[in-house]
Amino acid sequence: MAQRANWKQIADILRKKIESGEIASGQKLPREEDLATQFCVSRSTIHRALKSLEADGHVASRKRAGTIVTHKKRGQKHMVALIFDRVAHNFDFPASEMIEAIRETLGEQTGLVLCDSKDSIEREANFLTRMSKETDGIICFPIADQRDGQLLERVHTIGCPIVVVDRIPAGYAGSSVISDDREAIHQAIRVLKAKGHSQIGFIGFHKTTVSSAMARYKAFVDAMQTEFSVDANSYVRWIGLDFETNGELLQTAIHDAVLALTQPDKGITAVICMQDDLGLRTMLVADELNLRVHEEFEIVTINEWPPLALKRPWDIHRIVRKKRAIGIAAAQLLQAQVANALTPPQSIAIAADLITSSPFNAPELDEVQDWLNDSQKQEIII
Repeated sequence: MAQRANWKQIADILRKKIESGEIASGQKLPREEDLATQFCVSRSTIHRALKSLEADGHVASRKRAGTIVTHKKRGQKHMVALIFDRVAHNFDFPASEMIEAIRETLGEQTGLVLCDSKDSIEREANFLTRMSKETDGIICFPIADQRDGQLLERVHTIGCPIVVVDRIPAGYAGSSVISDDREAIHQAIRVLKAKGHSQIGFIGFHKTTVSSAMARYKAFVDAMQTEFSVDANSYVRWIGLDFETNGELLQTAIHDAVLALTQPDKGITAVICMQDDLGLRTMLVADELNLRVHEEFEIVTINEWPPLALKRPWDIHRIVRKKRAIGIAAAQLLQAQVANALTPPQSIAIAADLITSSPFNAPELDEVQDWLNDSQKQEIII
């Protein structure tokens, strides 16, 4: 019988094995050549049978992975999982405006399950496994672990709708939404150049596994090359990851970095900080070293983890991510996958904004700062 089977019969045989669970979801089918030998038919017949299975959502063709059995058709659960690397409500992370944008885009009929990985690859792996079965899809902010790419690609490969946000781990080939800080960083360098700065430093955590962090560093180096034709790596100061969670050591490391960069051999008059925490601490160090921020020493900070309310924010330039737009884009990509399992992966980059300092336009803010610095008035507030 196998010798005379046509493509429809072969498709029916494979379909029944998939629906019965004999061929499991996520399992890779044999190559077309091997199936052709198994059924004693031509490769073109097998190809047509597989295309039929792909059209009705039983399998999906993935580059480099081959033909994979997807999740069997099931009723929608009207639930979406949001998996975050870490949740910090005191810093409004994940940002409430981004979560609200996701909620509004998905609609009132879809609930959200918030999962906190607590920077643990084991917790993240557990959430990915559970949520791929218990929800209609996943929006994930992955942790900075080298194993992330394999975990996320496994979920993508078995056909579970998934969108990765903020960073794209190596090995992941599914849909993603990131903030594109490149043009904002180039714009910041041009603003500083127009104000007479040419010696510009960069301070960041050395997060080689975080694509978004390394993209900021590369954008800085490229912008300096474009505007000043220099190799800016000598103006880069990396802070070890061990310092990130130790405030006292981190402040010391920032002090040493700023002090070294402002010595005559480097003589920087401006600096770009990879994230808000570094920007805040750089501002404190500048005060200690009697560097007048904005007048003689300028700071650019990227409004990212932890997203802080900075001391005298009107004195610095800020690169701000469009959190609402990111949330909307992530939800829309997920909706497309839920509606059609064959939706091809798509990557969206949303340009960040540069908000330049405006110290002369904020007299009211100066008054607020004076009030907060007055201990007697603080007692009144308390």
